[in-house]
Amino acid sequence: MRQGLPLVNWRDLLIDERAGTAWLRRPGMRLDLGGIAKLPILEAGLQALQEAGIERALVNGGGDVLALSRDDQPAGASACATRGAPGRCSA
Repeated sequence: MRQGLPLVNWRDLLIDERAGTAWLRRPGMRLDLGGIAKLPILEAGLQALQEAGIERALVNGGGDVLALSRDDQPAGASACATRGAPGRCSA
């Protein structure tokens, strides 16, 4: 952890808005947008499911879960959690 600590600094993310580019100042730096982009991506996934006619769904994005359900029925995770193999849900 001590080795990587000098590579952690948001100020070393350089953005050129005119060119529409971004880069990291120091070699070895990495950028993780998971915390920033996760919610809009999950919301887009729910919207796509809804547009496909799906009425009930759970979308898991690395621990963040969004649910889609009809107003008169709560969404539930029991089938996924108890009967399905990892990554699969059963009815």
